Amino acid sequence: MISEEKITERDAGRYVSQWIPETLRLQRGGQFEALMTDLAKQCITETLRAGEGEWELDSRLASADGVLDALQTFGFPYALEKFRWESEDKIPDAFRKPLKSAMASVWRRRDPSRSFKEGFESAHYFSGSPAELHEALSVYLALPWLRHPSVDWLFLDMMITREISAFGEEIKKKCFPGRKDSMGDHVKYWTAKGATSKMLPTGFARIFGRSSREFNDPKSSISLASNVWQTMHEVWRCLTGPVINPTMVRDEMIKSKNVGAVWDVPSWALIERVIESDRAVWLVGPYSQTTMP
Repeated sequence: MISEEKITERDAGRYVSQWIPETLRLQRGGQFEALMTDLAKQCITETLRAGEGEWELDSRLASADGVLDALQTFGFPYALEKFRWESEDKIPDAFRKPLKSAMASVWRRRDPSRSFKEGFESAHYFSGSPAELHEALSVYLALPWLRHPSVDWLFLDMMITREISAFGEEIKKKCFPGRKDSMGDHVKYWTAKGATSKMLPTGFARIFGRSSREFNDPKSSISLASNVWQTMHEVWRCLTGPVINPTMVRDEMIKSKNVGAVWDVPSWALIERVIESDRAVWLVGPYSQTTMP
């Protein structure tokens, strides 16, 4: 039975110490538990400030867990999704260890340059509905007492990575030299699953350092598009933690915008709010360095 009486700091700590292990049975031992522990402290602080009880504390804890769960769901590795809520005896041995790791994480960074090379079946490819991510962000931002620098970073890194991944696939479909189908897509794009080595090796070589005739023309569609992509990737690089300069991130976003990149409005809004807190230092935690294998 949850009490509605005003809670003390000691009792709030005891409540949380029971709530976390009971709620995070499958999500313990990693980034998810570490962040939930931090957010739980903020839940306690807000409940004590408001002079409220267990019911309100429980509600705040559920809100914090809901934000992290939404982020985990959005960024969950596609290859593991079908096993996410299966009983252990139904999970193949080869998937048990990576699934346990994924369940303990909220988000492991994807490298858009790997995605570009390997195609849309790469572990580094990241897609999904922006509307769902923006909805989760709006829920989070509506709870100012829950703001946390690492959670801010999770949202922004996801949004930036999704935009770069999507644009990379459009480049390969529409701009790579070669024959196009009736829809204007490169004829090898779908059979190659977006893998550049199977589509156009010279295209891959130019974008990552070597040259070819098609790419040497600065006015060609592939040259213009690859230039935009590279400026977008620089934004992603600036989001590597654990210590980030948010003003530099915004400056790189502006540079990329000036050459044609499009970032969604919530990305701009979020980086501006981060800068309001501190223009030079954004401490986002150790997990901001971890990428998918």
